[in-house]
Amino acid sequence: VFGALMGSAVLIAVGPGFFYQPYFDPAVSLVCGGGFHAHMIDQAIRPPAYSVSKAPQLLRFLDSTSGAFTCPRSSAHLGPVTPINGFVRLTRYLMYAVAALWKVFGISWTATYPLFAVLYGLSSAAAYWISRVFVSRITSIAVAVAFLCSPLQQELLPRLRDYSAAPFILIAIAAIATVIWKPLTQKQTLVLAALAGLEMGIGFGFRTDMSAALPPLLVALLLTGPLRSWRTWGAKALSAIVLLATFTIAAIGVLPAYLFGATNSPLVTLEGSTNGFNTPLSLPPQPLYNSGYVYNDDYALGLVNAYSHLVEGKHADVQFSSSVDDATSSSYLHSIVGEIP
Repeated sequence: VFGALMGSAVLIAVGPGFFYQPYFDPAVSLVCGGGFHAHMIDQAIRPPAYSVSKAPQLLRFLDSTSGAFTCPRSSAHLGPVTPINGFVRLTRYLMYAVAALWKVFGISWTATYPLFAVLYGLSSAAAYWISRVFVSRITSIAVAVAFLCSPLQQELLPRLRDYSAAPFILIAIAAIATVIWKPLTQKQTLVLAALAGLEMGIGFGFRTDMSAALPPLLVALLLTGPLRSWRTWGAKALSAIVLLATFTIAAIGVLPAYLFGATNSPLVTLEGSTNGFNTPLSLPPQPLYNSGYVYNDDYALGLVNAYSHLVEGKHADVQFSSSVDDATSSSYLHSIVGEIP
């Protein structure tokens, strides 16, 4: 609760940052009775020159020119339905969470503040849990308070989409630490596996980064503790099955899009190898290994388009978070890796 209050204070002080507001078009549509559909994402991402007084109200809201939006009498007035890209499909649960708040408090960017606060509070609670595995209650409280006061946490909080992964990943780390360092009964292990699977599955619908926490927890469940008999192995295998089953059930709203649609992962991998990370990692310049100079979606997509036009000889532009984006980014990455001595 204290963490949520602290998060609220941070937001009131600095306000929400950029968290890909144009992509929350489907959340607006949900609240206005139009279903999980997009209407003006493309125009909001790259807004055309327009007169503010003549622009559609939804467009002005999505590009943050206006801070609030009122549903029209009919969802048909939101505009024509347009395809939803992979970027939005993979954050479906985040869209649902924002839509739920807007349904209660009205559609505005300030109405999302409670979600920021809850995420911040959960992150601080997870920090306490991780610490409690190793140290006393008093020390763990001190760690949680230090976490709350961390300038890095307060800097990241206003970026809702990016920060939304934090509590889920921290809770997963706490579960891994508990399995490894705490003596648990078989029943306790099964309960923890079930709850962790649900937590990670829900988190997967906010940010697919959560998939990175699944293999370590599986390994911890299978290999931690004495392996004295087949019965022990069976109990461990059962806990792993429970984890995978509950994760799949909780993530079912996003998994099909992740497994069979565009994931944007190749482009993100490309961005992660840009020079912008050399200094924070204390790495010297790497002229043979870099894939660009700036960590920026538009810049990376520009590189991919240049590769598509100049190397692959294609004429159509590559659209962000599309299957063509994934394929072309992968091809570009392979070409870079192929040049490494």
